[in-house]
Amino acid sequence: MAERVLLVEDNEIDRMVATAFLGRLGYETETAADGDRALAMLAAGSYDAVLLDCRLPGRDGFEVAAELRRREGTGPRTPVLALSAAAVAEANRCRAAGMDEVLAKPVTLTTLGAALARWVRPAAAAPRTGGPTPVPAAPTGALDPARLAELRGPDPAGYAELMADLARSFARRGTELLDRLTAAVHRGDAAGAAMEAHALKGSAGNLGAARLAGLAADVERLARRGELTGAREILPGMAAEIGQVRRELAELTATGG
Repeated sequence: MAERVLLVEDNEIDRMVATAFLGRLGYETETAADGDRALAMLAAGSYDAVLLDCRLPGRDGFEVAAELRRREGTGPRTPVLALSAAAVAEANRCRAAGMDEVLAKPVTLTTLGAALARWVRPAAAAPRTGGPTPVPAAPTGALDPARLAELRGPDPAGYAELMADLARSFARRGTELLDRLTAAVHRGDAAGAAMEAHALKGSAGNLGAARLAGLAADVERLARRGELTGAREILPGMAAEIGQVRRELAELTATGG
């Protein structure tokens, strides 16, 4: 019987990728998109591990972990692995909340498999590769071939389905995030701009859209400093890069590769 993992992640693209990786590693996955839902699921059933995003709507991951530990008391302890785009900066806070390990986002298949093996010790901890992994070409477009190779895995049909889902999600979510980011920048909402840039950075990183993730990180950093003039100057380049990512995702979906 497969070990059960609760994945708590509000970012749809991050959730899709992590779920695909968990399935490839042999885990049964259930998902929650916010902290309150996660706590309800933890109260209703048991899990072999929890993958917990630190930044969630409503109760964040730190609050969820602290509440879980309060409920557990001195009883059995559920392994909680934090997912953080600022793993080094947030490591101490994660430990203080009762999390066991912090994984940097975007998480890789190898890192995820190794971490879960440490805490859950499944019967098959290593990913099923189906043969040697080809060496990817150097990046020439908006999407990193190394990340695409990691997403591909051993199942061509599963990869095609995953990429189709990711392309549809990004076509919608990428535009929505940029629109909200642009609106926040122009109305002078630095906190809102930082939040939207952070979400876009996460989605882009999981797809292997390194240039877009870098631009979003620049905007997030400037917004957290309140420097929205500098952030505004980056927005046209982000719009162009989002368009390129969408075109490359559509091409991958159309060709199955």
